[in-house]
Amino acid sequence: MDNKEFHSIARIDVRHQLFANIAMRNYVLFKQSSKSLEDLGERREPDEQGYDLNVERKFHDLGEQEIESAFSVILYSAMCFESAIYDHAAQYFGDSYVADHFDKLDLLSKWLVIPQLTWKRELRKGHAPYQHLATLVRARNRLVHHKSENIKMDDNLQMERLRRRSEEFKQDVENAMKALILISLEMDWLSDPPRSINPLPRFGVFVGYPEKRYPSEMAPLVSECKRIFARSIGKGSEEHPVINPLG
Repeated sequence: MDNKEFHSIARIDVRHQLFANIAMRNYVLFKQSSKSLEDLGERREPDEQGYDLNVERKFHDLGEQEIESAFSVILYSAMCFESAIYDHAAQYFGDSYVADHFDKLDLLSKWLVIPQLTWKRELRKGHAPYQHLATLVRARNRLVHHKSENIKMDDNLQMERLRRRSEEFKQDVENAMKALILISLEMDWLSDPPRSINPLPRFGVFVGYPEKRYPSEMAPLVSECKRIFARSIGKGSEEHPVINPLG
């Protein structure tokens, strides 16, 4: 299929930046809640009068806040990816064509197929950006299709499994934000502005002007992702020399 010119640049009700903003704000809240839980946990040891109910109530509330913000990071990051790739495809092919030919593809397939059709370039499956996106999709699916299980009293294996799931869940939150940043850097690297523009929120530098659309608390994570991305491209960056996404 020949590469198409933009079908329409101007669109209404565009949501991918909103979804990204919600995910990023909740990532900051997740990190703050986790730190507060860790600090408060040191004060939960009972004395001769038992547990302090005020501390226990605060610990419970922070735990709920941590979980709710974690859910939002994962789900809204995935929604950003869904929305951004739809808008990107619709700009080139129109809404009806996208509905007929792309809507039934899974999210990973959309991000592989659509840039190949629009830009003649595709995400590199064996590298960090795509791998983080694949992990995000799995985490999103686990949340959407979550299933409870019966309690088995005195079952140490079940408790260990729950503890391990909790740790993996926290890793899923970190991965979700990294996926958003790394895929955005990858799309910057693959793009050829002004003929092709990154459909995701920006975390790098474009024509010399740094974009600061993410919370300042995320700066260390963005820097870490830029280092990960730099390692992923290595000398391969010569293949797409148009834009330096690292800034």
